[in-house]
Amino acid sequence: MRNIIKPNTNRAKAWKVMRVMGKFSAVDIITTAGIPGANIHYYMFGLTKAGYLVKVGWRRTAGQAGAEMVYRLVRNTGPQPPILKTLHLLYDPNTNEYWSEDPEVAALAAAEAAAEERTRQLEALPLNSPKKKVALKEPVRLLSPRRKTSEADHVD
Repeated sequence: MRNIIKPNTNRAKAWKVMRVMGKFSAVDIITTAGIPGANIHYYMFGLTKAGYLVKVGWRRTAGQAGAEMVYRLVRNTGPQPPILKTLHLLYDPNTNEYWSEDPEVAALAAAEAAAEERTRQLEALPLNSPKKKVALKEPVRLLSPRRKTSEADHVD
């Protein structure tokens, strides 16, 4: 699972504005960051579910019908934006933590990331390093949450 941070994405811009403003609505983020509102609501929903944002109330806007939800950033972990992953998985590059409603999905993602980091560290070692030789003998097996077992997988 790759965690590539792209600094100029709409979500990165939104995260930056959230960190500066502290208290805001989706409209505040869209107008201040100068980004389209297409999936900012979805990103804010994911941040809210993961405990990064809390809803603080409604705000009426002068001259407009209805009201908008106001949020407060309660978990400001650093400058890099948390990444909302597929399978409703959120990754925070500042703390190297994963969050999911399903703890097994979060644990799996963390294990895969740790295995990738270990591989990167091993690749950086010289080929004749004793640590690399020992580590290469120990295969790392990653399990995918989407893997389905079949009758061929069962051994009697």
